[in-house]
Amino acid sequence: MRFLVDECVAKSSAIRLRMLGHDVVRIGTDIRIAEDVDILALATSEMRTVITHDQDFGELAFKREHRAPHGIVLFRYEPPTPEEVANRLSVIIRSGIYRFEGYLTAVDEGKVRQRPC
Repeated sequence: MRFLVDECVAKSSAIRLRMLGHDVVRIGTDIRIAEDVDILALATSEMRTVITHDQDFGELAFKREHRAPHGIVLFRYEPPTPEEVANRLSVIIRSGIYRFEGYLTAVDEGKVRQRPC
């Protein structure tokens, strides 16, 4: 899968996702972008799913002018380890239940919820 990992997500999670075979670009390491709307624009142009802890992305996704056609995965909890995001995302992907494209996927410690965006 193609991911755009926000800088608020641990660098080690981005590295772990790469090790698992995903195409990953991380904000702050691979590219510098300050504004969330610009991050969404890049994700759209490169057909990437945004991975973040930043709740603002959920708000932006539901505004017509800031859509996220390839999806946003919002981790709504503080992970116990830096690699937790990659590990949890791997479990979600392997489950085969969820499709990220066109959805805001909210990940809490005990559940995963999706809403079209």
